[in-house]
Amino acid sequence: MYLQGLEEMGLLGIFILSLIANSIPFVGLPYLLVVAVYAANCGNPIIVGIISGVGAAVGKIIIYLIPSLTRRFVSKETKARLDAFRELVQKYLFLAIVLFAASPLPDDLLYIPVGFMGYDIVKYFIACTIGKVILTVGLCIFSKSYLYLMTEYMGVNSLWSTIILVVLCLIATYLLAKIDWVEVAKTAKKEGFIEAGKLLLKKYFFKPCRKKTS
Repeated sequence: MYLQGLEEMGLLGIFILSLIANSIPFVGLPYLLVVAVYAANCGNPIIVGIISGVGAAVGKIIIYLIPSLTRRFVSKETKARLDAFRELVQKYLFLAIVLFAASPLPDDLLYIPVGFMGYDIVKYFIACTIGKVILTVGLCIFSKSYLYLMTEYMGVNSLWSTIILVVLCLIATYLLAKIDWVEVAKTAKKEGFIEAGKLLLKKYFFKPCRKKTS
């Protein structure tokens, strides 16, 4: 029954869901959970991931437009400072947008200032699309591979496999939300990505494990 409902949603439904979920600032609707289950049971994971990623990027255009439309109401001095800041960070913004879009980072924290400073909307959309497609295609391939492993090699039926997948996604979402990504980003900037990775492992993985075993 649940598979029939997912199949009826179709790729258009995945696109619309991803668009709506990414067009509301700081809400973060759990659309990726639906995308993961749909890709695992109903479609080609690469195609599903691309459709979802593009829909998410279109939704982020709305996030961009909200502050960019208010730009016309600020003073000339503020505009001048924003333009100066944009020129300063222009070299790194495209990559930053891609990384935020492809990661569990709260990306609206970056995209709202980007829209306010008037960053090129075409570059913004391309960067968002690249990042979101990386995120959703990776998730969909993982979900499809997981379901195949569970049903074909471990003998678990698709319903229970899907339930376990949902639980795993919820746990992963909770754990990712507990991470102080600002601290991780500052460590990466000052000491490099290797040290940032060590911080993640020590503070958010090994430390909780030691508490449980002690």
